[in-house]
Amino acid sequence: MAVKPRKIPQRQCVGCREMKDKKELLRVVRTPEGEILLDGRGKASGRGAYVCPDVVCLKKARKSRALERALDTAIPEAEQVLSLLGLAKKAGRVEVGEEPVGAAARAKKARVILVARDAGPSSQRRAFSFAQTGACLCLTLPADKDALGRSLGRSSVAMCAVTDIGFAGAIAKKLAAMDGGKYGAAAAQLDVKAQRAMERRAEQARHEKNLRKGKRRIHSDKPPETEHPPEEKAAKPPRSGEKRPYRKSGSPPKKRTQRPEERFAGSLPVKRGKGSSRKKSGQQ
Repeated sequence: MAVKPRKIPQRQCVGCREMKDKKELLRVVRTPEGEILLDGRGKASGRGAYVCPDVVCLKKARKSRALERALDTAIPEAEQVLSLLGLAKKAGRVEVGEEPVGAAARAKKARVILVARDAGPSSQRRAFSFAQTGACLCLTLPADKDALGRSLGRSSVAMCAVTDIGFAGAIAKKLAAMDGGKYGAAAAQLDVKAQRAMERRAEQARHEKNLRKGKRRIHSDKPPETEHPPEEKAAKPPRSGEKRPYRKSGSPPKKRTQRPEERFAGSLPVKRGKGSSRKKSGQQ
């Protein structure tokens, strides 16, 4: 009896409106108590909506209000920041915990370090020290450790680090919309870095496309190379000094002629079978 293939459940992203596997999407759920949470396991009770773990899809869902219509409620700004963090965690762009955050900062991979508002003084000092080591920003979130942990699939999180400049810029922009005086400068700085990163990626993509097509990069400061006709080689002047004794003046060299039977006069005979004819002649 043939075994039927297992059916893989699919859901539609509210941002790009494409059908994808359920495991590839992130579920946002509105609990019966009215809270907006990120359901990492996909089993939380409540009204849910699915979105791709990508900033572009989330922006489309927020701009068209498709996420709010799917959840049938308005999403506050603080929940939008936590939703972005959950998307970044799903995409593998967030380091959670003190040791992973410190490792990412020392490796210069952290773009922004986020600290919960009720984190201890020692955790805050270590987070700012990590930010100085990694030359990145350190921001304090308006959410507590429990809310930050729920968005990242943990029970409680004091600090985390975002390693993608696109997600970091989007989170800082949401924070600046909530409190421009506190997060405005950080959002502007991360926005500039995000634009530069996008330009570098676009330039790299164009360069790889030109390499596939066989084109080379032409520098603007160098003039284009023009093809010149091949120059005729000038005849070498005769060598000064005494001429060769075997050549007469003004006469070409003589060609050596040799009879066909004299060409192999001093050569050894060809081997035939085992041994050589020289050995056989010596034995005889």
